[in-house]
Order: sequence, then structure tokens, then C-alpha cells
Amino acid sequence: MAIGKHENLRRNFDSGLTKPLAFRKQQLLALRSFLVEQEGQILAALKADLGKPMAEALQTEILFTIEDLRLYSGIFRRPCGSRRSNWGA
Repeated sequence: MAIGKHENLRRNFDSGLTKPLAFRKQQLLALRSFLVEQEGQILAALKADLGKPMAEALQTEILFTIEDLRLYSGIFRRPCGSRRSNWGA
């Protein structure tokens, strides 16, 4: 059964098809909202599980990721084509 799933995933990946641009942008915005809304719980978990100080966790885990999401969202402002990617070919 797992082999069938793997083959299906590989076939979809090889097709070069991706989710629509609007869907991908919405997912990035949802992740950003989650990080902002759950900041306290994330910081508490990092402290409890890893002993990471709050200031360090905020900078290296939350703010760093939010900045990456901002940068990735900026990619969506550029025109995007509907061509197959050659990545990994």
C-alpha cells in the first residue's frame, strides 16, 4: 500500500503541476497568522522542550520565520507563468 502512495506522489511531482498561486499565498498567510496568534505557546514549548530562552526563541524561531514568510509572499507579486519547472531535471 505504501508503495502505491509513493508512486502516486512521484507521478504528481513529476507532472510539474502545483497548487494554484492563490492557494499557496493563502497557506503562507495562514502560517504567519498561526505564528503570531500562538507565539506565547510556541515560546513556552521551546523553553520547556529545549530550554531555549524566550528572547533567543523569539528571534531565531518566530521572527526569522515570519520574515521568511514575508519574503516568500513578495515572490507572489511578480508575474508567474504556467510552465513546467525544470528543477531537479
